[in-house]
Amino acid sequence: YRAYFDYDIEITEADGTVHAFSHVASSGSGGETQTPYYVAMLASLARVYRVRGGQGSQAALVAFDEPFQKMDESNIAATLRLAHRLGLQVLLAAPKDRCHQLLPAMGTATCLLVLRDGNRVLLEPFQRFSKDVLEPIVAPTQEDETRLIMPTKPKTVK
Repeated sequence: YRAYFDYDIEITEADGTVHAFSHVASSGSGGETQTPYYVAMLASLARVYRVRGGQGSQAALVAFDEPFQKMDESNIAATLRLAHRLGLQVLLAAPKDRCHQLLPAMGTATCLLVLRDGNRVLLEPFQRFSKDVLEPIVAPTQEDETRLIMPTKPKTVK
């Protein structure tokens, strides 16, 4: 009494070879399986916002919390380029140790550093940085951690 539909995504390689996503998902790496989902989400959101190449009149905001966990830098860059071509504005929330992987894919970024200190949250003011300014600020150290330049007098928000 019910009809169920089965959908699949076709992936077309540069040489024209076509693969079904259902096959790639069972045999591919984490990044290979995540990328089509981001493409589908971005295309769907662009359709909802009715944005075409940045010509929309409204904010076309897409928020991701700790995105691209298993994707390599080239797939991250391609995904963010697609979002830009679709006219979407991407908001990423990521731990500081992932910033060095995300920054190369971003042309400019508005940064907000959030630090928790007990019941208080310390916020660094919003600032726009280009990639060449951000990379030395949020760069991996020899201990494979990330160092951040802290504001001299952060604002306290309760």
